[in-house]
Amino acid sequence: MPWKKFLSYNVVSAIAWAPLYIIPGFLVGSALGSDVTLPAHFYPALAISLAVLALLYLVAFRLQLGLGNDSRLYTRLSRWADRHPRSRHFWHSFTSARPAGPAEFPLPSFALALVCGTLFLGWSLIATSTGWLTTLNEHSLALFSGLRSAATDPAMRTITLLGDPPVLIGGALMATLVLLFRGYYAAAIHALAAAFATAALVWLLKAGFAIPRPETVFGPPDSGAYPSGHAAGITVLLSLAASFWAREKCRRQRWRIYLVFTLPMVLVCLSRVYLGVHWFTDVVGGVLLGLCICGVVRASYSRYDQIPLRAEVFTLVGLVSWVLFTAGYIYWSWTSALTAYSPL
Repeated sequence: MPWKKFLSYNVVSAIAWAPLYIIPGFLVGSALGSDVTLPAHFYPALAISLAVLALLYLVAFRLQLGLGNDSRLYTRLSRWADRHPRSRHFWHSFTSARPAGPAEFPLPSFALALVCGTLFLGWSLIATSTGWLTTLNEHSLALFSGLRSAATDPAMRTITLLGDPPVLIGGALMATLVLLFRGYYAAAIHALAAAFATAALVWLLKAGFAIPRPETVFGPPDSGAYPSGHAAGITVLLSLAASFWAREKCRRQRWRIYLVFTLPMVLVCLSRVYLGVHWFTDVVGGVLLGLCICGVVRASYSRYDQIPLRAEVFTLVGLVSWVLFTAGYIYWSWTSALTAYSPL
């Protein structure tokens, strides 16, 4: 194994091993040793949520595999596009042709942008213009409010700080600088464009919908509730990172990368509802918006995806710098977060 690959895997695994190994046992022990009373219907709600999440993962990964360049649908669409001059030009202009691999049209990215964009529009219409999801919002807020305890609050505050704008902007800027330094100019421009598009769309939609937040904590953010900026931002950042990494792997291995990167997204979204600063519909809308932006950006970048993106020492330096910045931000923001997210 090359020493660079060996070093990168060992550093990442060393950072991830300790919290993943210790925190679950600590939380379970703290919960068993405390006087926490679980809300009514907690276990049925947990089982249904896990089943729905597993089903969504299964459908998403199956669709991703079914839209690859070795699938029947991809072959049929490619043949149909070759029959017409305009569709042929569109197909070939977005196809990334690398010297060492087969040409690949970003069909999964276009499908992701189209499906999530349509779902976001429909979900926004239902969530902001009707009262159909009010009961769902109230029950989910009551469920998570009943789960709050001294044992789990610090973990959830830490997780929600990972989705704060300074952390997300810092990650986007660090990725842009790394890509620029290594000569991947098109990738750097697309990463920066994704960050600006996410910030602008979230700000405009929050101001336009003007949905009030839940009144459960002392210092809720001043902006509107819908859509969740934390959910949209963390989705764009991690989805783009996963897509860039997965592009360098064979198609059968990509679902593992997507699975690993979606777990922090789910945790950040849950932390917003747990802390009582967002409704359930807010985080769903934020995730759909973030996935739509990711699909559009990834499909656009496919036109310039001619050179493999390879991790080097400078990439590791940028990642470690961002991790240190995030740790420092959490440390300096902890006191204010403790006060702002304290329940009424």
